[in-house]
Amino acid sequence: MRKFWSCVCAVGSLAGPAALNAATATGGVRVEAAGAERMAPGDTCVAATHEVGSLPYNLPANTTVAAVDDYDLPADLEAPTCTASTSCTGSGPGPSLPRGGVFAGTGTGPDRAYRIRTDQNCDLTITLDPTAAEDLALIVYQGSCSSSLGDCACVDDSDVGGAVESVVLSAVAGVDYFVVVDGYSSGAVPPGPSGPFTLSIAGSGCELVGLAPDIAVEPASLSSTQPPDTQEAVQFDIDNVGGGTLSWSTQESPGGAPESTERRAAGGCGTDVPWLSVDPVAGTTPAGESSTVTVTLDSTGLATGLYEASVCVASDDPDEALVVVEVALTVDTMPFLDGFESGDTTRWSSAAGSS
Repeated sequence: MRKFWSCVCAVGSLAGPAALNAATATGGVRVEAAGAERMAPGDTCVAATHEVGSLPYNLPANTTVAAVDDYDLPADLEAPTCTASTSCTGSGPGPSLPRGGVFAGTGTGPDRAYRIRTDQNCDLTITLDPTAAEDLALIVYQGSCSSSLGDCACVDDSDVGGAVESVVLSAVAGVDYFVVVDGYSSGAVPPGPSGPFTLSIAGSGCELVGLAPDIAVEPASLSSTQPPDTQEAVQFDIDNVGGGTLSWSTQESPGGAPESTERRAAGGCGTDVPWLSVDPVAGTTPAGESSTVTVTLDSTGLATGLYEASVCVASDDPDEALVVVEVALTVDTMPFLDGFESGDTTRWSSAAGSS
């Protein structure tokens, strides 16, 4: 009796980018509708997540009560005060301008941190309004937060309880800044004052954005060799190696490379392939996670031979909006050789009339 062998193979891989994609490097992308994402501030800068939305951007009322005093800048009223590379205008005595003066006692209170980044270079006016009598301070850090003047971009600490504090930051697209609501203690000894506040960000010509999603698909091609009238399932993974949530969808396309490449260039994805099905056809993948897509190949009614197609994966990755997985199905009646085969042969089929 003759028997036939069925093989399912996955070939090759498409490596994900090693670094943040180009859109992230130049400012990322908006991942939510305007004003839709209002993130809770972090008690530290590391814990803070990107605020995302259009300007003006008004954050919900918050408080530094029960927060921790994480950052205490050294007193500095002479030029230079804060020395981060981005231009930023605060307030204070003449020698401390334009960055603003750091008084003995500035930053001694519990603090809250907000993370912001813009999609374009622009000037942002950041305003802190204490809603009670506490003397709060506004500090902007670039890149990371610490008690070092090298990370500080500017300060506004008016030394008046309940007074509004405001700075103007010349934001550079794609750079992370941290807006820290802190406090001033005349005794210069932590913990300083804490209390409720509101925070707002105004500007034009830019938006607040988060990190961009970044797609990686592996493997880059799928293949199956199987007898007629059978079904086999093969899989590929969609990884989000960037930030934010990756939204993706799939479409079928007849023909393998180079035909599928030409068809894709002409916008030809979306033609049904009768012997191929995809599940799921669309989905979302959070940052750092992976989604598995199953491709079922059905040789029912097909003559022996090679069949080629593609699965087009479209996504909101800003610099790689379309990734294609090539699919090859070989329909063959491969003989069981000599009876010495081992392992699982339950998926092998037999041909009538053989001995």
